[in-house]
Amino acid sequence: MKVCPNCQHSNPDDSVFCPECGTSLVNVEVTAEPAQAQQPAAEQPAEPVQAVQEPMPAGTEPAAVQPAGEAAAAVAADPEQPAGKKNFDLLAWIKSHLTPILLVFGVLIVILVLTNAFKPSKYTQVKNSVTVLSLDEKTVVAFDNKKTVEIEDMRSYVSNVQQTALLYTDSENSLYYLGRGDKEGEKIASNVASSGYYSNGFGFMYDGKTVWYVTDEDALYTVKAGKTNGQQIATDVELSSIVRSPNGKYIAYVKEDGYYVNDERIDLDPLEATLVGLSNNRLLYYNKDGKLYVQKIGGEAITLGEDSEIVMASSDLSEVLYTRNESTYWSRDGKEGVKVVNKEVISPLLPKFSAASYELNGTSAYVIVPNKSMINQLATDGEYIFRIGKNEDKTVRLVKMDSAQLATDGNSMLFYKNDKIYITKSLNKEIDVDEGLNRDVEIGSSVAAAADLSRLYFISSEDDLYYIKGTSKPKRVTSDVSAAYISFDNKTCFLIKDGELYSSSSGGKAKKVTGVNGNVQEVTVKANCVIVETDEAYYRCTGGTKFTQLAGADE
Repeated sequence: MKVCPNCQHSNPDDSVFCPECGTSLVNVEVTAEPAQAQQPAAEQPAEPVQAVQEPMPAGTEPAAVQPAGEAAAAVAADPEQPAGKKNFDLLAWIKSHLTPILLVFGVLIVILVLTNAFKPSKYTQVKNSVTVLSLDEKTVVAFDNKKTVEIEDMRSYVSNVQQTALLYTDSENSLYYLGRGDKEGEKIASNVASSGYYSNGFGFMYDGKTVWYVTDEDALYTVKAGKTNGQQIATDVELSSIVRSPNGKYIAYVKEDGYYVNDERIDLDPLEATLVGLSNNRLLYYNKDGKLYVQKIGGEAITLGEDSEIVMASSDLSEVLYTRNESTYWSRDGKEGVKVVNKEVISPLLPKFSAASYELNGTSAYVIVPNKSMINQLATDGEYIFRIGKNEDKTVRLVKMDSAQLATDGNSMLFYKNDKIYITKSLNKEIDVDEGLNRDVEIGSSVAAAADLSRLYFISSEDDLYYIKGTSKPKRVTSDVSAAYISFDNKTCFLIKDGELYSSSSGGKAKKVTGVNGNVQEVTVKANCVIVETDEAYYRCTGGTKFTQLAGADE
C-alpha cells in the first residue's frame, strides 16, 4: 500500500494521488499492508494505522484489502481489475495525465496558428442588389428579384453599401426612403439641402442602418433607416464638414464656434483643421498645417506626417493605411505610423461584390475595406501586389501584374501578366510564374473569372471564347465573341456575338438567350442578378439564363 504523507490515508499500491486530500503519491514508496486492513471495511479504525506490520501473506486477494469510499474507486480504475469491478475515475485520470494533455493541446494550438498565419479575415460580401433605371419621365428601381418600383419624380439618390435601400429627393428637395420590398418611397423630411457631400445633403452611414441629412436651414438630423422621426443633432452646421463613424454611432460636424462630435465640442479649430475620418472608437483623423493627425477624442494628437494621405481604412476605421514620401504606412488605434511598403499603394485588392465604401471628405478620398484589419490585406501600387505586414520586413511583395482579382474567400488570386493568366494560392510569399493557364492561346480583349475563381472564360486575339476550369487546358467554346461576363452563379457565361446575347454553362455549347430583344448595349453582373440593356429595353436575370423585361429603354 501507499500511505499518504499528508493525511496518512492508506491507498492501493498503484495509486498516483490520495483521493482524500489530492496529494501526489508518485514518489511514495509501497509499504506492507497492516493486519487491520484484512478486517471488513466497516470495522476499520477511524484513524489510519501508521505502524509497519508483518507483510501480507502471499496469495492474498487485492480486493480483500481495498479501502472503502473514494480509494476503492481509484483501485477499481486499475486496468488489471476484472471488467465488472471497474468504476472509471475521470478526475483521477485527468490529474495523472495532465502534463501530456497540456503538451498535446499546446502543439495543436501551434499547428493552428501556423496554418492560419497568412489567412486573412473573412471579407464582408454584398448579397443584395439595387438597380436604378432613369427613363424619359420616370425612374424605375429594382431590388434583387422583387417587382420594380416606379418613381415619377426623382432628382438625386444614394444607396447604402449593402444595396438594400435608397435615399432620394424629388424636385422639391423632399427626402424619401425606399427599402427592399417597399412598394413606394416614404417621406422622411422636407427642404433637404441640395449641395455638399456627394452633391446631396443626405446619406447612409457605412453600416446601412442609420441615415443622416441636413435641411436647407442647416439643421443636422439622424434617423434609423426606414423610420421617419428624425432626431435633431445640431443647428447651424456646415454641410461640407459632415464626417461619420462607420457604425453610425458618431457624427462630426462644424458649427461657427468649432467642431462637434454628436453634441460634444472638440478642441479643434475648423479654420486650421479638416476632418477626414472618424472611427467607431472615437478616433479623429484630420489634416492641419499640411500634416495628417490622428487623435482619440480627449486624448493627445499623434502626427502621421507631412503630405500624408489616407488611402484605405478598416471597416471600423481603427486602422488606416496612408502614403507619405513615396511609401505606405500603417497606423492602428491612434498610434504612430509604421512603414509597411516602400511604395505608395493606391487601392486594396478585393473580391467581387465586396462591401467596400468610397469615402470622400473635402479633397480627401479613401476606401473603407470590408475587413477588420489592414494586416494581411492585399493592396496594389498599380504595378505590384503586396500583402501588408506589421512592418516593412513583414510585408510581402507577391507579384508584378497588369491586373488582378481576389477570390471570394481571400485565399487565392487571379492575375494577368504579359498576356498570360495565372491563379495562385501562394499569397504568403513571392510568386514564381511559369506557364499561364491560357497556354499557347493568345489573350485578346477580356478575361471573365468566377468570384470564387473556380472557372474563367477569356476571349482570344482571334475573338474566340475559351473556358478553363481550375487549371485545366483551355477549351474553345465559340467564335466571333466581342464581350464576355461570368454570372453571379460562378458558372454561367453571358457573351455577345454580333450584338446578340448568348450563354455558356461550364464551358458548354454557346446558346442564344431567349427573351432579350434588340442589340445588346451593356451587361452588368450584380451580387444576385444580371442586368442587360439593349437598344429596346432593360432585362433582368436572377438565376440560370432566363431574362424578364424590367422596363423600356430611353428613346
